Amino acid sequence: MQLEEGVVIEAVVADSVRIRVGRHEECSGCGACGAVRQAVVVAQDGGHSLQPGMRVRFAMPEHSVVLGAFIVFMLPLVLAAVGGLLGWLALWSDVAVVCGAVVGALLGMMLVRLFDRRAQRRQPYVVEILGRTGDQ
Repeated sequence: MQLEEGVVIEAVVADSVRIRVGRHEECSGCGACGAVRQAVVVAQDGGHSLQPGMRVRFAMPEHSVVLGAFIVFMLPLVLAAVGGLLGWLALWSDVAVVCGAVVGALLGMMLVRLFDRRAQRRQPYVVEILGRTGDQ
């Protein structure tokens, strides 16, 4: 399990809260988030009665992080290459290669979106309350 720390922003439903998570050392070399400095995660409360402003530690399954990174970054590229290859095999044309690559990349992005929706259902959960912070 990968432990993360964050600050509770708000309660979403009875057993879930939104947590603002700051960037940490693993994120420093990636740059995928661009200008985003803080991510927001929806986590299961776990019966802690969390209030906005509380600092919490929550657990994320490590295999989910690695699998998610692979799917988001590699799947569209692999499908674009496969689409380009299939376009070339079908028509032996540069235009067919480009069209096949674009269709493959779009299919990859659609699959990433489906994976994201499925992953949102498997939320991380709050492990412990670290304390209450001042104003956000």
